[in-house]
Amino acid sequence: MIPSEQQLGHAIDRAQSRLSDSFLVGFQSHLRESIQYFGQELGWRHCDVSRERVTPKRPSVTEMDPEMTALIARHNQADLELYEQQKDERLPDILDVARRLT
Repeated sequence: MIPSEQQLGHAIDRAQSRLSDSFLVGFQSHLRESIQYFGQELGWRHCDVSRERVTPKRPSVTEMDPEMTALIARHNQADLELYEQQKDERLPDILDVARRLT
């Protein structure tokens, strides 16, 4: 069963509220900064992170078929909306902490 837009909006609002009230959130696109933010919030001493491509044969997003990319986006509309909301809300604080620590 596909949820209605109203049901989807309500689910996104609930998830947004829970994330904002209870969780630290970071972003892979800003992995180093997110780890530094977690370290600041959780009192970690060492926050070094190395980045390795775990699945080297995986195509990049730009190499994917545009129709497939659009299909994935349609099926993950709620996730994408929640991600954008969290990014708008939290990324400025994450980047601010990272700037202060470097």
